[in-house]
Amino acid sequence: MIDLNGIIVKNRFFVSSGALAFGNKYLWAKPFIDPTIFGAVVTRTLTLEQRQGNFGVSPVKPDRILEQILWGVQIIKERPTVLRKIPGEWINRMGWWNIGIDRYISEIYPKTKEVPIIVSIGGFSIKEYIEMIRKLNELEILAVEINVSCPNVEIDWETWRNLRFESLVKRCREESKHPLIVKLSAKGDYIDRAYIAQDVGINAVSAINTIKGLIVEPKTGEFFYGGISGKRIKEIALRVVSEIRKEVDIPIIGGGGIYNWKDCQQFFWTGVNAVSFGSIFFFQPWKPTWIVRMHQKEAENEKLCGMF
Repeated sequence: MIDLNGIIVKNRFFVSSGALAFGNKYLWAKPFIDPTIFGAVVTRTLTLEQRQGNFGVSPVKPDRILEQILWGVQIIKERPTVLRKIPGEWINRMGWWNIGIDRYISEIYPKTKEVPIIVSIGGFSIKEYIEMIRKLNELEILAVEINVSCPNVEIDWETWRNLRFESLVKRCREESKHPLIVKLSAKGDYIDRAYIAQDVGINAVSAINTIKGLIVEPKTGEFFYGGISGKRIKEIALRVVSEIRKEVDIPIIGGGGIYNWKDCQQFFWTGVNAVSFGSIFFFQPWKPTWIVRMHQKEAENEKLCGMF
């Protein structure tokens, strides 16, 4: 086991928020896709109340995996409004589409006890974050991720963070019985926020979230704003985590465009303490499990001493 400043995990390979839904996605697909093999699986960001986000429908069937929701016949017309493919990546504007924290606790959490879960939460006020923290105190989970960097919700994060960030993380630290992780953006003064997180006793930071981009449809001129994930953001993510590492000692979970072991290695070289798989699950969902298994075997042969 590995101790990341109070976050106890079995290895340094995490799953980014939402990539495996609420930790329930692919539970039926073992051994080829195994949510239980990772050091941690971060849930889709939960809010205090159920949210439609930018969908036109409510998330009424939480047990269905993401592809079924997005490609299902009942809402096939909804997919282009929230998710579009670009070469090698996705751009999405789901906008914290989720079932709400109470339904997660009652309907999903009991079914994922074997999965090492970190719950991601997002709110529109400090009060909402604190209320969710208190609800999560009753669960047996690895940690709570505080999402303050989603580009697809109706919050001016730059103003919100500058005015309230320190108060938020202090209050969350005071109220939470679990280790805490802050999800940072590549935009703004992420180094200052990493300092603040470290100073108030946050256990780790995660970087980076998706980066806001724009598709302009060539035939219609239609605009589609959303968060870009995948290979296009890897070099940005590497820059951000390397800059954070130069300034603070707090553990860093690095992610953005990780598709193979070489990508993982590049992040480890920047000084991150763990890496996180995200968009690869949309293209090669079996591959992260394969990567972890392969390097577990090599670690047993002492070829990767210290990585696990």
